[in-house]
Amino acid sequence: MPAVLLTAPEAEPIGLADAKAYLRLDHNAEDTLVQDLIAAAARQVEKLTRRVLIAQRWRLDVRLPCGEAIPLRPRPVRDVEAVRLRRPDGGFEALPTDAWSFDWAGERLILLRPPSGRGALEIELACGYGDPEDVPESLLLALRRLVADGYERRSPAEDLRPTSRRCSRPTGTSRFERGDLAGGAAPARDDRGAGGDPRRRRRRRPRLRPAGSGLRRGGAGLGRRGRAGARRRPQTSVAGDDPGARRRDRRLPPRLAREAFRRAVGPPARRGRALRGTALRGDRAVTQLSSALALRGAVFQRLAGDAALAALLGGPRIYDEPPRAALPPYVVLVEIETRDLSGDAAPAHEHVFALEVWSRQGGLSEALKAADRVVRLVDGAALALDGFRLATLAWSTTNAQRIADNDLRRAAIRFRAVTEPA
Repeated sequence: MPAVLLTAPEAEPIGLADAKAYLRLDHNAEDTLVQDLIAAAARQVEKLTRRVLIAQRWRLDVRLPCGEAIPLRPRPVRDVEAVRLRRPDGGFEALPTDAWSFDWAGERLILLRPPSGRGALEIELACGYGDPEDVPESLLLALRRLVADGYERRSPAEDLRPTSRRCSRPTGTSRFERGDLAGGAAPARDDRGAGGDPRRRRRRRPRLRPAGSGLRRGGAGLGRRGRAGARRRPQTSVAGDDPGARRRDRRLPPRLAREAFRRAVGPPARRGRALRGTALRGDRAVTQLSSALALRGAVFQRLAGDAALAALLGGPRIYDEPPRAALPPYVVLVEIETRDLSGDAAPAHEHVFALEVWSRQGGLSEALKAADRVVRLVDGAALALDGFRLATLAWSTTNAQRIADNDLRRAAIRFRAVTEPA
């Protein structure tokens, strides 16, 4: 569904004076730069939020056949101005207003009488929040910060030349300078390499080793292995101090040498740090996991046994993980985080867990109705846990939002509970 811009916005979300006041600029030498930064920041905010800021007109083309509900974009959509049917022969036919309706909450077009045949629908939309003062303050603050970041990161023109990482010479030049390309002489070379860079030293001649150096393992030459005071490879012997036995043992494979070393000195001592997490804490970590599983199972049974919630969801649609073919609305137990609150008196565990209500129709109202029922069922409920006692169970937060990618609504509910062993 391609969208075409019909009328561009008349102004930017923030003006030049507002941006200069935020940047604390008291001169006019960089007004053009600031205006360009405002335009670039506005496009970046619109791209990240997938919303247009200032009032503008768009046309959305939808091919036929299509469904009864057509999602509209770009958002936010303030109004649908006209809907026309474009026939295959190039003619146009305006659809009457009683053939379609605009769902303002869901930002979609509902076709009451879908047109038949082939062709396309042209939908003219009024998008954007309106005037600059109608844009949410959070988006304006993000725009101002992007402008300030771009202004702080600006660089003078002479610092923008591409340079190579391997040498200090500008990329694209040879070993001759620019003046030498015009007919001058080549620069004199020295022992520091091309361009006089001390990091690229050249060898005038190969290094020569003294005769006999490094030829014997224990020699007194100046080679790498014969330097005075150099560390010698440790020898492993299992046959006493016999030199012949050392020479024979030196030719052992590494695995056999390690086994001989273990037989001589014994197995290494184990340290407590080599053991991991649950082994050090004993049964405490196992108890935490058991209490989390018991709490999760009790919440699942509480929600699955409620008839009112099943009526809102269209059935007992309570999932630990929703099936692939599951259709909204449904409730999912998504996550749980457990902390140890054990003290000197008695052990205790704190659990912060979340549930999500997913829906598709009716804007956020369907998801909020089901979320309200979930809160009424779980908040302060006296749940029976297997092997544990529920000390506290309270509702924390509810966050409802619209998922723009797949036209779904989600209400995330978080609870806090404290359990103790029974």
